[in-house]
Amino acid sequence: MLHSLFAATLWCHATGLNCQYFSARTDNNAAVSVAAAQTKNKKLVPAKKIIKKPLLKKKAAPRQPQKQKFIQPPIQQLTMAGVIAHTNRAREVNGVTGMLQQQGQLNAAAAARLADMFQQQYFEHDSPQGVKPSQVAEKAGYDFVQFAENIAYGPFKTEAELVDAWMNSPGHRTNILNPVFTEIGVAVGRGKMLGDDVWLGVQLFGKPAAACPTPQPTLKQQIDSGNAQLATQDAEAKKISTDLDATSNPQSSEQIAAYNKKVQQYNALVDSMQKLYLTISQQHNEYNKQVDAYNGCVNT
Repeated sequence: MLHSLFAATLWCHATGLNCQYFSARTDNNAAVSVAAAQTKNKKLVPAKKIIKKPLLKKKAAPRQPQKQKFIQPPIQQLTMAGVIAHTNRAREVNGVTGMLQQQGQLNAAAAARLADMFQQQYFEHDSPQGVKPSQVAEKAGYDFVQFAENIAYGPFKTEAELVDAWMNSPGHRTNILNPVFTEIGVAVGRGKMLGDDVWLGVQLFGKPAAACPTPQPTLKQQIDSGNAQLATQDAEAKKISTDLDATSNPQSSEQIAAYNKKVQQYNALVDSMQKLYLTISQQHNEYNKQVDAYNGCVNT
């Protein structure tokens, strides 16, 4: 049976181990030398009569005992903890700093993905209804700034074999070794998938939104409010400027007084606009710094 993977679907073959067995054999050879008896010119002592002891009766061979019955070992169970441990081991071996921490909401989302694939008999990142893994995670209450999924199915015997299958696929390997991710959720289960009795594994990786502080919402509100106020003042200043242009050559003292009053209003409005613009510019710079910090956090 073939292992099947997806991030693009991957077929994985179980690795065969060639084992050589060596047996050591020792030959103990005993050399026996016998000297021929020289009887010539010698007298021989008569041989003694051989005395035979009574023959012993053989005992009946004992009845062959029943062969022992051996309990068949249970099918190896793949576990969430084992998959996470081997995943972190792969990161450590490849020089990735920071162990992935198990996260409850991601575990719940992974379990939901596993159950849905078994129930609807599909092996894709998106469900037949178009539901994405990230949406499943959000439904479970997980708020993230980065997210990814690995899935695989096949006749895996151990958690290490499952993780190795992912590590042998470039796309899945990238997810496992991505230093941006700090949390993981896992689900594994055995069942029928597209006609085969297999293990199905789901890995969800995430970087929580809480790890990256967002720009202050009140600061953005202040900027928006200031811009609206600036637009209102600008419209008012343009109207006064138009009026002044229309009466640029006042003649009577009343006209001159009215003109000068509008000039004072215009100048006061322009002064207010300049101060407001300076305040908004400072707020704008601070907000952009916070945006840069957030974006930098998301990608590191």
